[in-house]
Amino acid sequence: MSEPTKAPHIDPALVTWLERVFPNKCPNVSDGEREIWMAVGTQGVIANLQAIAVAQEEDSTASDILNAGSSHFGCIE
Repeated sequence: MSEPTKAPHIDPALVTWLERVFPNKCPNVSDGEREIWMAVGTQGVIANLQAIAVAQEEDSTASDILNAGSSHFGCIE
């Protein structure tokens, strides 16, 4: 099994745009099974991108705090 690759940066604005273009809504009675499963897949992709964007933001914030902290505590570089 191959190792997972690191995700590229996911811009939160992209996720917001996808949520507007492909809103999470209940299917219509007239929707076929194929359309329903395609919508489910679309929402799964958006949810996954959202989770990655949040994790990247948290990692970035943690790195910023660590980098800022080293200069405030008199660490020798």
